[in-house]
Amino acid sequence: MAYPALFEDIRRVAINALVSVDGNRYSVPPALVGTDVTVRQRLGDTTLVVLSAAGTVVATHHVAQRGQGRVVRLPEHTAALENVALGAFSTDRPCKTKANRPPTEATLRVAAEITGGDSADTGPVIDLSVYQRFVDRQEGA
Repeated sequence: MAYPALFEDIRRVAINALVSVDGNRYSVPPALVGTDVTVRQRLGDTTLVVLSAAGTVVATHHVAQRGQGRVVRLPEHTAALENVALGAFSTDRPCKTKANRPPTEATLRVAAEITGGDSADTGPVIDLSVYQRFVDRQEGA
């Protein structure tokens, strides 16, 4: 039997309760989001073990082929993550919307200086020919 080499590394748990290893992502309980965990795999073994900072096993996954970009989730981790997401919803009243107040006299004076004295009652003047020239340049016309 060959010498039993062991791969072990510390990884940070992402906000979606996944840990990246060799181009794939493996699930952990959502309570560990933002913490560091240890991933461990014995050379030639087909399982990956994830340990918490305290050293307890929190997940054991079947290893996906390197660099495949696969997401490997255990059903209990999926259910726990769904419970966390659904628990964040609330039936509380939404935040108050911002009041739509008319501009003050001082604001109107500054606006008149910027626009050259145009009245605020007429609204902005939009010159579509400027936009048409831009579109023509983009299309090569």
